[in-house]
Amino acid sequence: MYGRHGSPADARDVFDKLGASTTIFSWNLLITAFVSSGKTQDAAAAFSRMPQHDVVSWNAVLSAYTRSGRTPMARQLFDSMPQRSGIKCDEITMLGVLSACNHLGLIQEGVSYFVMMVAELGIDPFVEHFSSLVDLLARVGQLREAHDLLRNMPFVPDPAACCSMLGACRTHGDVELGAYTAANEEFGIEPHHPSPYLFLSSMKH
Repeated sequence: MYGRHGSPADARDVFDKLGASTTIFSWNLLITAFVSSGKTQDAAAAFSRMPQHDVVSWNAVLSAYTRSGRTPMARQLFDSMPQRSGIKCDEITMLGVLSACNHLGLIQEGVSYFVMMVAELGIDPFVEHFSSLVDLLARVGQLREAHDLLRNMPFVPDPAACCSMLGACRTHGDVELGAYTAANEEFGIEPHHPSPYLFLSSMKH
């Protein structure tokens, strides 16, 4: 409860009262409370003190680093994950590391992690994984690759990814591709969403 509602003081009080009976579940609640309240350093410190970790522990700290803008730390944490604990990552772990690569503009690493997720780890990607990779490709100027992924993903594209695509087309001056994306409902942009109209209007100036 305390972890979900971001009450680190209450979570810490309950945690301390447990003493020797503290479990990995209790540690995870404490870390989640720190993450929810933006206390990244406290979350990382609690993580380092844990006698053992599970995938929830790793995901919580990975999320903390990504949300606080410490994306290099998030990537380093992910890269050390197999060696430090042997824990198998899951869909949430991969979304965290893809987000880190996105923020850092690491296109080769982002694509490699996506391929590894599917081919080596056997994790079926969600629409959020595809959207993160679309955003990464688009932001670094690989618009055709981003467009192909957006068009061929096995989901109705996330409107946020489509908006990222439109923004990247505007930034990189690809009017044709942006107009095509804006005009096609297959890309998941709702008919009354303002982004297509804003894009077309901005390209006229």
